[in-house]
Amino acid sequence: MKPFLIVIGTRPEAIKMAPICLEMRKRKIKFKILLTGQHKEMAESVLPYFNLKHHINLNVMKKNQSLSNLSSNLFTKLEQVISVKNFQGAFVQGDTTSSFVAGIVSFYNQLPIFHIEAGLRTNDIDTPFPEEFNRRTLSLIANHNFCPTKTSKKNLLNEGIPLQKVSVVGNTVVDSVNLIKNKIDNQKTTRTSNPSKKALYPKNFKKILLTIHRRENHGTKLIEVFKAVKRLLKNVPIHITFPVHPNPNVSKVAENYFKNTENITLTNPMNYFELIKVLDEVDLVLSDSGGLQEESPSFNKPILILRESTERPEILEAGGGILVGTNEDRVYNKTLELIQNHTLYKKMSNIKNPFGDGNSSKKIIDKVISQYEK
Repeated sequence: MKPFLIVIGTRPEAIKMAPICLEMRKRKIKFKILLTGQHKEMAESVLPYFNLKHHINLNVMKKNQSLSNLSSNLFTKLEQVISVKNFQGAFVQGDTTSSFVAGIVSFYNQLPIFHIEAGLRTNDIDTPFPEEFNRRTLSLIANHNFCPTKTSKKNLLNEGIPLQKVSVVGNTVVDSVNLIKNKIDNQKTTRTSNPSKKALYPKNFKKILLTIHRRENHGTKLIEVFKAVKRLLKNVPIHITFPVHPNPNVSKVAENYFKNTENITLTNPMNYFELIKVLDEVDLVLSDSGGLQEESPSFNKPILILRESTERPEILEAGGGILVGTNEDRVYNKTLELIQNHTLYKKMSNIKNPFGDGNSSKKIIDKVISQYEK
């Protein structure tokens, strides 16, 4: 039996694909992990925490590369791998450029496509960009779409995707979080990026995890968020841990803006172990990350979402997150309200994770096996 191809481009993809690889290994199903290199070290560094390693690395990322150039490189290199017909099918995750191009190349070569975390929508083609376009296209060409929630399934059915090509399985990130939580409980981890230490500030300080990286938030929107953060640091007893994304559009601005600012710790990008450990320790999250919207409920941490819309409305419906956008006053006021309003904080902290029960990878492989048996 030929192996399955597991395509991974970014760190979130690695985190969410890892449980699927482990489930395949458990069942002695052959697979090969392909790293595109879209997130160079960030994606590769995740795999060892799950006792996994890649088999192929395309190393496509170049400095200041445009989306068009990235896509062109991916098309060329993925064609070389996929066209030789050595795989049973291709697993792609989410909505990255790596997943999008891998899906197209697989489709052109008539290789079955299994789309993980399908059906997320904002219904605005420009938000997030280019992810909304990428995931819509993948849904059309996938042989099977694995949706995290009933809402994402409904989105696909509304777009005319046949029912037999859609399954609700939950989100594999919950599988990953559970695995990492168990490891943290059983092992002492050493932080290499020197995030905040509890001894650095008084007990009454609220601890906040801040992350921001999306393309649509670069420029003036980023500055708006940073202004709000600076006001909070000046007026409220808080400490912020800010793992800074390596993109110069974020890192250079952050380093300049928060130079010599007290009670904020800027760190290098954290490995997944470190990030989950910090998430476990903080009181709340400010982020534009999709992954943190899914992970925060597992740790009972409210999240204020630095976006105008989200393809994960379940976190809003469950009451664990609020869309605050990037306007300085709104970010400041909503964060202040969550810190000071204990009733609101308690309500947002005590929700059941709406994204799954930790058995998503098992459900996915069960379905894939049943399709091949037919």
